[in-house]
Amino acid sequence: MKNTLFAALFALFCLGLLELGSALVYRAQFDSWYSYSAQRESAAKVAGIDPAATQDDIAALRNPNGGNDRYFLHPFSGFTGKPFADKQYNGFGYRGPSPLAAKEPGQLFVAVAGGSVAAQLFHYAGDVLENELERVYGRDIVLISVALGGMKQPQQLMAITYMLTLGAPLDVVINIDGYNEGVLSLDENHRRGSAPFFPRAWNVYAQQALDLDRAVLIGNLARLREEQVNLARLASGPVGYSVFAGTAWEVLNNRKATAVFRAEQALANPGGRPGTQPAHIAGPIKEYGDTAAVDRLVVDVWANASRQLAGVARANGMEYYHFLQPNQYVAGSKPFSAKEERLLLGDDDPAAAIARRIYPQLIERMAVLPEQTGIAAFDLTQIYSEEEQTLYVDSCCHVNTEGYAILARAVARDITNARSP
Repeated sequence: MKNTLFAALFALFCLGLLELGSALVYRAQFDSWYSYSAQRESAAKVAGIDPAATQDDIAALRNPNGGNDRYFLHPFSGFTGKPFADKQYNGFGYRGPSPLAAKEPGQLFVAVAGGSVAAQLFHYAGDVLENELERVYGRDIVLISVALGGMKQPQQLMAITYMLTLGAPLDVVINIDGYNEGVLSLDENHRRGSAPFFPRAWNVYAQQALDLDRAVLIGNLARLREEQVNLARLASGPVGYSVFAGTAWEVLNNRKATAVFRAEQALANPGGRPGTQPAHIAGPIKEYGDTAAVDRLVVDVWANASRQLAGVARANGMEYYHFLQPNQYVAGSKPFSAKEERLLLGDDDPAAAIARRIYPQLIERMAVLPEQTGIAAFDLTQIYSEEEQTLYVDSCCHVNTEGYAILARAVARDITNARSP
């Protein structure tokens, strides 16, 4: 009996040392103390689980016929999410209310357009943005998402025009973009022979047959995503109350996230180069010139699409606001935490090198858009310049919930200033 009790106490002592050691390792690795609630919330988001989700909701996420990463070709806007998939998307293939929903008296329909940063702002800090905008307008705000991961101009222009054509009663359009238009257009489109102004991965969507190499890439990406989600689901459960298990998950998830990012790049860049793709992939322009010329074209298309979207808004009695999204590859835009430093990619990574090169050009163009076009345009690349806490969560452009809350408040602040007499 005494031996059993001693063994149990010794096991508890060792477990305590393991937990304490893990807490110290976490502090050294991630520059902050371990938080049970923050870890479980982070794991739940990666798993695609609302922290308040029911068991039925979680079971639905395991449905192999669903999934929030399923995009489908769309005749006007390039691609959308799968309509009505797993309660994730509405009939238009976007999160949240349908843009054709009946408008109640006193409501203001505000469309949030852009790529994944805009989509995640809508998802993780939409309540913050709604509350801030209600103070600006003094009306009940209904946010309408016109944003998806990988979406880039002129997709926002086409999607909103399509919605308006069907009678969507939109009042305000908030367009948050820049990274996809600058980086994906060059890295994942032009570098692989697809027109830079075509939708992301158009060389994949436009294929009339699936070759074996691409099938392997798709299978590898699906496997990595499944592994990442399964780990996150495990960490969001009771095991997440262990500091050791939570620390292990943070390390493994960072590695999986990087692997998923690179697998997505490989799938979007399966082969080809400028001048070698068929016309339906390569687009109408045969010669783009040197790197500087292609850069100018990408920035011009981005600015022109915003000008056209502003014109559509004016013609329909809507307000239009354009925001250049923040990015960690803008020099001096944020004091990085130790965790963020480890996420940064060097110039040996094509996407990171392009971001460092193209963002100064986007910033320069954004500065003259208001005077040249009358657009209410704002540069948000410096909104994290005094934020020392960890905000960026990957090597691309995405931030945590607090980062999106800061972004939401910055958007509302600039709209307030723009509407002031």
